Amino acid sequence: MTVTQRPDAYSLTSTIKDFIIASSTGISFEVLDGVVSILKESYVPDSSGNIYIRDLGKLFENYLSGELATGPQTGISKTFSFKINNTASGSTTVLYCKAYTSQEASIFFETKALNLQYRSKVTIPNAREFLTFYMTTEEPVQAKVIYLENNVIVESDLETFHTVLADGFETIEITLRKICLLFPEIEPDSILGYYVGQLENYVKYLLDRESYIDARTFIFLNSFGVTETLITRGEMVRKGAISFDSSKIDHVEKRFNIEHQDTFTASIGKVYSSADILLLRELVASELVKCFYKGEYREIVINEVDLAENQRRGAITSAGFTFKFAEQSHNMMLIDSTWALESGAWNDPGDWLDTGAWNDSPESVYGSQGAGL
Repeated sequence: MTVTQRPDAYSLTSTIKDFIIASSTGISFEVLDGVVSILKESYVPDSSGNIYIRDLGKLFENYLSGELATGPQTGISKTFSFKINNTASGSTTVLYCKAYTSQEASIFFETKALNLQYRSKVTIPNAREFLTFYMTTEEPVQAKVIYLENNVIVESDLETFHTVLADGFETIEITLRKICLLFPEIEPDSILGYYVGQLENYVKYLLDRESYIDARTFIFLNSFGVTETLITRGEMVRKGAISFDSSKIDHVEKRFNIEHQDTFTASIGKVYSSADILLLRELVASELVKCFYKGEYREIVINEVDLAENQRRGAITSAGFTFKFAEQSHNMMLIDSTWALESGAWNDPGDWLDTGAWNDSPESVYGSQGAGL
């Protein structure tokens, strides 16, 4: 019996290698999580004398999970060991990942952030942003800012942003307001962007300071099962709907058990790079998504995605999704109780005729994006 292929020392659940064993007889195969056996099966060779043990990643996914939170992410990675014919046969340290990637798993246990591709992202000043790294006590997470000084673009020196007491994966919040605390001598309004990372492996965040009437922040579990952010800058359209039971009382039909089933369609709006579309794909495939709404993040259920890309022209014709709130009572609340145009009237054709009085306090509508997860 010879093992001709086995999982690497570090593996992703989506790309883990199969076991290929050359044998003239049947074998027993066992997988252990620590000392607990999670799989024990017998296999016989095919006509070519090979045994193939496939889809171990699907098995390991059942034992790994992340959290929509900051702090240590202890559940997204584990070491599993193998036995063949009751004899130890190596192990692999597995990281949860739903998406296929050509990147080696080992780089995520070094200084690579747990995102699929982007090294640069455009965000807005009041959005919450997060990064997850494998952190060690020897290598702190550092940050620096890009800012304008006397109409010249300047980069600051690196400052230590975060340290850990024990090695492991950890999610940190890297919102602009936290970055600004590191550089009190720099005027926040002059900051154009910032870098966060380890050992020169940085993610760059550029600030979009344009004013949007309906910018929304969504947080979700990305392909690695850790916290990520998507910002929509387009319109939010609400479609009203209700469900109910009915019966006749004294020959008159009555409704009861009436529930609002309103849905909300969010358009991603301005697209800065392919990273925005990648994040949208991750969001609609995520098992846990929250929308910042009325002062806090509330869980939503995505019903439909509208994403049309012209591969030949490299053009995006539509990008958005439709959702409802997971808590039924939240679908009854108005998503915004104050209009951007503060006063006016509808005419008969349905056009809004404003009085020219703009709402100069948009925070009274949208609030701060700084509430807890």
